[in-house]
Amino acid sequence: KSCRRTWVIPTSYDPDLAVERAESYAECVSAGHDVSWQYDLIMRLFGWLRWSDELCKPVRRFRRGDVWIPKKNAKSPMLAFIGWYLCVGDGVMGQNVYFGAKDGNQAKEMVGQSAVAAWENSPEIQSAVAYKINEMLFTHLDTKSRMKPLSSSNQRTTKSKEGINGSVLIDEVHVVDAEFMSRIKRAGISREEPLILGASTAGLETTGYGKQRQDYGRDVASGENEGDDDYLFVCYEAPQQTDVTELTEEQAVDLGKSCNPMWGITVLETEFRSDFRESRNSTLDELFDFGTYRLNLWQHSSSPWLRPSDWDKCAEEYGLSDLEGQACTLGLDFSRTRDMTSAVFVFDLDYRERRRIWPLFWIPENTAHRHQKQVASFLDWHHEGHVAFCEGDTISHEQVLSDIVRVLDVVLCEKCYYDPTFADWVTGRLHEEHGVERVEFKQSLPSYSAPTDQFEQDVLDCTIAHPAHPILDWQVGHCHVYRNKFTKMKRPIKPSEDSKDPRTIDGVAAAVMGYVRALQDAIEVEIDAAEVML
Repeated sequence: KSCRRTWVIPTSYDPDLAVERAESYAECVSAGHDVSWQYDLIMRLFGWLRWSDELCKPVRRFRRGDVWIPKKNAKSPMLAFIGWYLCVGDGVMGQNVYFGAKDGNQAKEMVGQSAVAAWENSPEIQSAVAYKINEMLFTHLDTKSRMKPLSSSNQRTTKSKEGINGSVLIDEVHVVDAEFMSRIKRAGISREEPLILGASTAGLETTGYGKQRQDYGRDVASGENEGDDDYLFVCYEAPQQTDVTELTEEQAVDLGKSCNPMWGITVLETEFRSDFRESRNSTLDELFDFGTYRLNLWQHSSSPWLRPSDWDKCAEEYGLSDLEGQACTLGLDFSRTRDMTSAVFVFDLDYRERRRIWPLFWIPENTAHRHQKQVASFLDWHHEGHVAFCEGDTISHEQVLSDIVRVLDVVLCEKCYYDPTFADWVTGRLHEEHGVERVEFKQSLPSYSAPTDQFEQDVLDCTIAHPAHPILDWQVGHCHVYRNKFTKMKRPIKPSEDSKDPRTIDGVAAAVMGYVRALQDAIEVEIDAAEVML
């Protein structure tokens, strides 16, 4: 049974109506009915009172709380509603209510815009509240209480945050840093009934403040932390062990119904199904985003990148002789000492509108023997001619140069993109002796992002061809991608931050570096198409 009800909004406080609502709520919860999550939150947050001997009156039990809920369940409007109640309805003289977020713009765009919408659509609020547009500052005329956004990342105002006094409502807790939270945690110590409340979906980073906060809330809710009885924890989520890559559409819908309390209202089944199908048929990146935003599942800042099935479809049988005389660009990822080094030639589009690649690999012989039984068949790969051994523990620059030159005798290489930290000598010889223009490729997120996107898209479209090289196949299989949540920039990274992890991705990195030319070609095609349309 559903108990989502529409209550008549009284023009003034009606204690009889308040008691009626509380009794109805208690009866519905006791009977196991489906209670609106906002109704449930408000009843628990503001309806649970206890006697204060110090103040000689009943006060709200909960002073702090966190709500974890998937997107599209109206959490930001809910925070705005709570903010309006604290500022106007609580009746406290000189109350201060702050909207907190990762930065000031985020606070304004999320909860702030919902607060503005309420003000613009309510003549009653407008008659009682003054509004300064530039500051997004609301002032209740009778009590002089104020409501405004608060930034967490503006370093110039860091010290000023230590002096805030009032209630704080934080949107998207999973991206707010611990330093900000430590500065505002005592914001209401001089208030009788302060509230610090966060609302968020799960996020990308499981080692940050947000995940720590959620784990803490679980401990409180389970009774493992019994001493924190003024903290409210509410969480709507699919089981965290859910593997989104294994979900069928029906399973995803069942989980969606279980963890989206606004299902059928703001979360529509047809749209949810469409989102799942699009994410499933796109990249793993998109599928993991679906799990995070629609099922409230945590993920790391990196996630598996390319599906093996998509990569395998791009395999093609060809040799170096088949590439004779063709124009290409070289990407060179040079290792420090004991790691693998890779060079990948990325060729221009052929008559089929496909782009072939040709990889080369080198590894110190001692490293190959050390990791032979651990993760990869380096010795077998060497005997089959897929990787060259360099004597001892280091990469031989002369050997790398010699092997690259042998390919240059067959193909037409115009440019080499490289990291100057380790490849300066080799690229210098390539430029001076073979006329290959060398271009420094900064090892930064902005540099990698666009060619990474283009490489990924070409794999999905099957417009890239690779010779099924076992080492490159191996690296693609475990390569992850780092994604910046706000800029959406990405770059390939190793699957582990452990420097001793032998699962390298240098071949993938070199291919992406060599893809800068492919990116330029794609832009030129778009420009040509636009000119034709004009």
